[in-house]
Amino acid sequence: MSTLLFEEGARIQTTVEGTLPTGTRASVNVPLMTEPGTLLTKSQSMFGVKRARDAFDVMLAICQARDPDWLADTIRQNCIEDRLEKLWCLLFDSRLRGNIARYWSAANDTERWAEITQRITSFLEESGIEEPAAPLKDARQ
Repeated sequence: MSTLLFEEGARIQTTVEGTLPTGTRASVNVPLMTEPGTLLTKSQSMFGVKRARDAFDVMLAICQARDPDWLADTIRQNCIEDRLEKLWCLLFDSRLRGNIARYWSAANDTERWAEITQRITSFLEESGIEEPAAPLKDARQ
């Protein structure tokens, strides 16, 4: 799942500047993971007991994407739709919703949750990520 992280679409370079303990100014180029990288790596790990925050990170990557059209295009262009089908679990897995609520209390509000699930549904459909024909009951495995 992390192969895309080493390709152009899943990372961006940013410059971090600061002062070293010696007083010297320094700048370093650091690769950061983009939204496709977040979706690929965390769509699997969000089911892990020790990875409760990953569902929240996935929700944010979708709902606060810097460029939702670019994100959807990147998913389709890299043919990774089938590897992201577990994202549909965000809509109906109560444990994932509970994990999201640990970091975003509005997930407990029915109206706000409905707005978020509509945004996620639209994004999944626009990205070509098809809803699985069979229920994803075994998504945690």
